[in-house]
Amino acid sequence: MWKSTVLVGLLLAASAHAAIVKTDIKLNDKTVGKFVHDDDVEGVKPAIILVSETGKINNFAIDQAEAMIGIGARAMVIDAFMFDETTKTDIATLTIGEMSAIVIKAIDATKTCEVCQSAVDPSKISVVGYGSGANAVLAAAAKGATFNAGIAYTPILSSAPTSYTLSASAKPRLLIMPDYDSIAMLADLEKNLGDEVHYEVFIQYGTKPWFNVDTNGNYASDQAKRALTQSASFLTAVFMGTFDIAGTTIPNVQNPQTKIKSEDFTYMDGNEELAGRIVRDSTISSAHAVVVVPAWKGFDSYAIQRLHYLANLGYIAMSANIYDLPIGYSVEDMDLRIGNLTQWRVAGDNDKGAAFTRRIDAAR
Repeated sequence: MWKSTVLVGLLLAASAHAAIVKTDIKLNDKTVGKFVHDDDVEGVKPAIILVSETGKINNFAIDQAEAMIGIGARAMVIDAFMFDETTKTDIATLTIGEMSAIVIKAIDATKTCEVCQSAVDPSKISVVGYGSGANAVLAAAAKGATFNAGIAYTPILSSAPTSYTLSASAKPRLLIMPDYDSIAMLADLEKNLGDEVHYEVFIQYGTKPWFNVDTNGNYASDQAKRALTQSASFLTAVFMGTFDIAGTTIPNVQNPQTKIKSEDFTYMDGNEELAGRIVRDSTISSAHAVVVVPAWKGFDSYAIQRLHYLANLGYIAMSANIYDLPIGYSVEDMDLRIGNLTQWRVAGDNDKGAAFTRRIDAAR
């Protein structure tokens, strides 16, 4: 689990560690990356390979690398176009095979480059990507690259791999952080990942990839900090061998395990009667309860799947029917979705925020 000391080390890495060193990584006289480490931290440590949204070395990726080494790791920001795997110059045009080949070369570089050999534990490798760089992480997993953990920040889900053949020697564990614009494609991604991929999902409530980076170097700093916190917790758990698998197997909602029971009920919000659903493991007499709040499409099939995920993990899972729609109904019309969002969740509108909270409390 997350520890406050790790959090402080992660978010304050740049200021707290004055011995941060950034060294060019050379292969065949080409600069293929930037090696970032804390010179005060001795011995071999886990390696974090970072692939930026452009595939190039940029300030945002280096800033992220400096923060991530706060968990006691080494980091390598790569230039995807210097590994001689493609003549293309736009990462968004790379094929899944080309992306995977580049990541595999980068993984190999952590074991062979002069500066890495005495600093990196080759048995503990993670790959982190942003935007199209996140697709490179998914591509590497899909094509059987050997690494321990992958983090895909705001991947372009419309271009993500549709099938996965994992490495036989090391099946990577994935943390996927889609932005809110691509949430509709998340269910398809999870189906494509299949039963063999161990993964977690942490949704970013932003409207552009890689935390709203633009040509002026601006980004949503609060989102980035939350993502870093989640990433540190995930990587620390993976490298320490205490990873909890959440959402690994897509539950069969139509024919669930015998012990998983689903029951519809009604509850009141003031004078309004709302439909709800509770899903639980009937063999557990007492358990922690989790209230699941739907996205703007209503309590659709994806939200129902989440109830079953939680029940499979031993929780009592309950729906919060924010929009007073039938359980299982999905709002497909974009104007109606925006209407749901505007009615209940408007930034700075305390009355609507209070009403949103009240409906969650009513479900409890």
